[in-house]
Amino acid sequence: MKILRYLLSIFLLVLLTLTAAFAFNWRYYHDSPILFYVSFLIDKFGMVPYRDIFEYNMPGTYLVFLIIGRLTGYSVLGIRILDYILLAVIIFLGWLWMRKLSGWAGLFGAVALALAYLSLGPTTMLQREYLMLIPILCGLAAYSNIPPERNGLRFLLTGLFFGIASTLKPQAFVGLLPVLAMEWYSAASEPGPSQRKKFTAFLNRIVPWMMIGFLTPWIVVFAYLGFHGALPQFLDIVFNYLPLFAQMNGDHQIVLGVSRIFALVMNYLKMGGYGIWIAPAILGTYLLQQSPDIPPEKKNHASLLLLLVIAYSIYPVFSGQFFPHHWLPFALFLFQAAFLCLTVKVKTGSPLFRWLPAGALLVISISLVRPDTLYNFRQLIVEHVLPAANNPKEGRVDEIAAFLETHLRPGDTVQPLDWVGGAVHAMLIARVKIATPFIVDEYFYHDLNLPYVQRIRQRFISDLESAMPRYVVEVYDDGPYSEPTGPNTSRDFPELRAFLAENYSIVKEGQGYRIYELRTK
Repeated sequence: MKILRYLLSIFLLVLLTLTAAFAFNWRYYHDSPILFYVSFLIDKFGMVPYRDIFEYNMPGTYLVFLIIGRLTGYSVLGIRILDYILLAVIIFLGWLWMRKLSGWAGLFGAVALALAYLSLGPTTMLQREYLMLIPILCGLAAYSNIPPERNGLRFLLTGLFFGIASTLKPQAFVGLLPVLAMEWYSAASEPGPSQRKKFTAFLNRIVPWMMIGFLTPWIVVFAYLGFHGALPQFLDIVFNYLPLFAQMNGDHQIVLGVSRIFALVMNYLKMGGYGIWIAPAILGTYLLQQSPDIPPEKKNHASLLLLLVIAYSIYPVFSGQFFPHHWLPFALFLFQAAFLCLTVKVKTGSPLFRWLPAGALLVISISLVRPDTLYNFRQLIVEHVLPAANNPKEGRVDEIAAFLETHLRPGDTVQPLDWVGGAVHAMLIARVKIATPFIVDEYFYHDLNLPYVQRIRQRFISDLESAMPRYVVEVYDDGPYSEPTGPNTSRDFPELRAFLAENYSIVKEGQGYRIYELRTK
């Protein structure tokens, strides 16, 4: 078994080193620039999210991106370095929370997660599911390492870190359910009073501390929003817009009724492409549970790990969009459960079957090698060059940014008409202030029959008329992200077109975009 561990260590280390080297020249794009831009507006112009910026992401997201932006100056190099530092932190925390069960499984699983993360490409860089792994693993590390004699602190910190994770995405809370389930199982298994009394004692001993910890970050969030007068707008977006956004799938299409249920089931069964790891994960947990040499506390730890796999397999269903990064928490715990095959020796007389689980795991680990890694390796060895730097959105981002940087005057504002097509990214590069609270325009093109959407359309036109930005940057062709599709959707916005026709002229056109300039009167 030690030989396999060493072989696997060398394989994973070499693969991670190569993959990280080839990914170092990536430039972030897609979702991350929007989150960085919101944080930039908060940082440089004192704008308050939800009050001054119409955005539906959770407050913790903007705090994290604000911290990263300030640490790196929003530079590509600084963000790449910090990204690798965060990846190293996740690997360490993956080992830390698993060390009492199997440090090897914890370490190998976290390294496999790092490879999976890098394999998804620049669009996944600093996605929220990746960032929230840090507080989730901190919570699990506190739960697994603080002794039961200090249960108050143990449950307080566990709840606190999961509460922090939930301020990035509320559905992160699902990881607390396995912890509560294992605590209730342990309490119910002890001899003593009736199950009802045990349950009452369980509630009194654990839940208050955990709830205090979990709610503390949200109390801070609500206090901040209330102090800055942004709480009503936040609640308005949460209760009125988010349910509409949740109806869209990963292709930006509104799917309702039976079709939505069918799509949820089919996408769930794909398991994010990690299905090959499910069998070794179940096998590793089963072998550990059946081993007479493993103490009960380790078996409980393994059960918790398997419950976390199940809980975070359900996580993508909450959004119904099933993007690759939504599966990252599930992938981490699945990998760690699978690598338990290296921990337990099968009790059998046949050497073949004794080594079968670990050997099979070694073979499955080859799936972590991605075609782009092999291609880049060939470039490095044969052509002696690293891959060319990424050019986000086929050059659109840099073209727009260059135009803005050379044409803007002090005090000018710009309004993007775009979602993830690169206009906001270019505005971040040019360090320009937005003209209205609306960072993206996807809000205006779906659920058009609802008074709420009609109201924010009217508000947008009113804000534009008040601001009269120097430039309007429109991205009209960005594949499935150009506009929502489905019932009650349309790209038609007559009031916006009339406003542009009356006040603006097109001064630049490129691949899928137009730049309008305010006409002087």
